[in-house]
Amino acid sequence: YFLFRTPIFFLNLLGTLPTVQRYLIGSTELTQIQSGLADVNSDNQVDIKDVVLICRYLVGAIDTFVTTNPITTLTENNNNSPYTVTFVRPYTWTGTLYCFYWSYSDNSSEWSGKTMTLSGSNDFGEEIYTVDIPSDAEYIVFNNGEYLQTVNIPISYYDAKNYYVTGTDEMGHYTVNSYDDSVF
Repeated sequence: YFLFRTPIFFLNLLGTLPTVQRYLIGSTELTQIQSGLADVNSDNQVDIKDVVLICRYLVGAIDTFVTTNPITTLTENNNNSPYTVTFVRPYTWTGTLYCFYWSYSDNSSEWSGKTMTLSGSNDFGEEIYTVDIPSDAEYIVFNNGEYLQTVNIPISYYDAKNYYVTGTDEMGHYTVNSYDDSVF
């Protein structure tokens, strides 16, 4: 099985990275073999995480597609301690970044929210920001304090806590997806 996951075999059989990209936007279908090989992180779906891993391999940032997924156990957060959320700043966003949070239990921040802290950058040179929010927050919105903001993002203590922009909705709010720390 591992032999067939080698990058050279993958690229020869699948064809090219654009094939996967066309699949993600819905303009082509993958064969069963292509789908199995394109799922380089072995999570049983072909998605943007696979494309990122392929791109990282092609630019030399990683040496193999073999990934290890740590086994984690969710524990009850009994002390209502805050937890950290992460946001990858889009290149087009300027100014200070904020995280506005709220819940139906009346726990919310004032608009524009808490100021986010630059914590580093990813392999693509994108800035990564973090902020601590209360564990009982039910929604978050990342924004720049002016006119740029994400959609309302449902969140809980057990949800993914890392986000990046994927596009915009009909109102001009930025849509997001979550990611695992090991991918970016």
